[in-house]
Amino acid sequence: MARQYFMPNSEDGKAAAFEQFRDNIGPYVATFGLAAADITQQAADADYFRAALTLAQTMGSAGNQWTAWKSIVLTGTNGSEPALPAKPAGFPPAPPAGILTRFLALARTVKNHKNYTTATGDILGLEGAEQTGPDMATIQPNITATPSLSPGAGAAMAPISTSAKSRSIAATAKASSCLLSTLPPAIPTPRPFPPRRRSGPIAPFTESATRRSANGARRPA
Repeated sequence: MARQYFMPNSEDGKAAAFEQFRDNIGPYVATFGLAAADITQQAADADYFRAALTLAQTMGSAGNQWTAWKSIVLTGTNGSEPALPAKPAGFPPAPPAGILTRFLALARTVKNHKNYTTATGDILGLEGAEQTGPDMATIQPNITATPSLSPGAGAAMAPISTSAKSRSIAATAKASSCLLSTLPPAIPTPRPFPPRRRSGPIAPFTESATRRSANGARRPA
């Protein structure tokens, strides 16, 4: 079954993924041929990002309190200044920027190794959840249509089922086919005759010449 991408979208989910890898990679360092420096750096990255995320959430809450205090001190009647949060004791030193980039590179090395298995990936947090969905082999549409025109005053028309609509369409197609078969073949459009070419001007007809032509006499040249 297909799986989702292993890296969560939320920052808290990313922090949890860093920690899961940090806490479980120890027994597999030799299995995947990982460098000790990379493992040490990943652990430091996981520690710092969790601390920074927690402090940022604390600072966000303090920011909301100071926003409210700003309004109180401007137009209110009583209140007290909120405290400013400080770094907790033992706050880890900041690592170089690029925690996520380094983690994804390390994860790619592990997942592309010949000794990698899905079971190991589940332990390290490198396998996403299995995707679930409807069974496309058994799912069937349930389509009904209610006409907007009533067949008679006060009469109700039943919904038209999919099978009834299919039979109606087939009958209409058959009737159209029969009608087309009874029509005569199309008469081709005649091509126009080209204009007759003359080598010289036409002599005018006289009344006597017209009478002789009508009686079968030869017309003058």
